[in-house]
Amino acid sequence: MRQSASGAAPAGVRLVAVAVLLCACSLAGAPPTAQPAPATPSPAASKVPTPTLGPTATPAALPTGAETDDAQAAPPLGVIRLAGGSVVTGSQGSWCFDQGCLDGGPIRLDSLPSLALPGPAAELEFELPATHPFTYWEAAYSTGTEDAELMTLASGGVEYDPDLSTHTPGPDLSTFTFAGPPSGEWRLDVDLQFGDNRGSTVYHWRAVVP
Repeated sequence: MRQSASGAAPAGVRLVAVAVLLCACSLAGAPPTAQPAPATPSPAASKVPTPTLGPTATPAALPTGAETDDAQAAPPLGVIRLAGGSVVTGSQGSWCFDQGCLDGGPIRLDSLPSLALPGPAAELEFELPATHPFTYWEAAYSTGTEDAELMTLASGGVEYDPDLSTHTPGPDLSTFTFAGPPSGEWRLDVDLQFGDNRGSTVYHWRAVVP
């Protein structure tokens, strides 16, 4: 018998197509299955190396200068005694004595101990402790400015001359007298030399003479 010209598909084919359609709809309507998120790799803990401490460095001690005998070797301070009995201790300038030396540096007239003298050529007496006898002395004065000329007032004893091959020391002294400077404001100096070539020193005053 001849098939109809309607072109309808055979029943078996239709059944298969319906099944396929139902399956596709089922899949389309189902919610998507959640996929597990890929594990985020945790960064490895960075290991900071612990510094190895070496032995603590001890600062090197600063070198110290050699000890000197300046303090113990310094000659004692000299004084000037005025006719009225007052005593004024001098300012010690540069000196060398035994194994010690000290450079007194610049001298300011207004920083020196003051001698108020009664008038020109006043009688003055210098004195040093008898424990430190000297063999030569010289008294002089100047304006006190830098490079000012020293004018000698008096001197005594036996001066030591290092250029001489032989030397006869003078007698030990501890005091002497001399006439002071003329009217004006002066720096008064007394220089001493000690016996046995032990050294020398100088003392300074500010002398005010009416």
